[in-house]
Amino acid sequence: MLGDALTLLRRVAREYGDIVRIPVVFGERILLNHPDWIEQLLVVQQSKFHKSTLSKEATERLLGQGLLISEGEFWRRQRRLAQPAFHRARINEYAMTMVEIAESHRREWRGGSSATWRTK
Repeated sequence: MLGDALTLLRRVAREYGDIVRIPVVFGERILLNHPDWIEQLLVVQQSKFHKSTLSKEATERLLGQGLLISEGEFWRRQRRLAQPAFHRARINEYAMTMVEIAESHRREWRGGSSATWRTK
């Protein structure tokens, strides 16, 4: 996991499916690989799930106190603030930009190489 974590997680998802229990040093982690399960966890039933102190500390160092790691009222406030950006009409406004950037990366992609992501 310390090496190429993304490749490992993709392989685990491909080999074991949408919900995978991963044993780790001090317990276990659950890997969800389907948007419906992730929505249940992060949105629909978020109050039933709590992040461990270890998970919070590790994630917060990488991502700060964003929606992914927040809980409770702080999470609700952040979600309300971010939600308008994900409304269908707003996404339609920047859909063309996303397509243009994806096409640019596809044209520059060299098989077997790592991508270098740049924005315009």
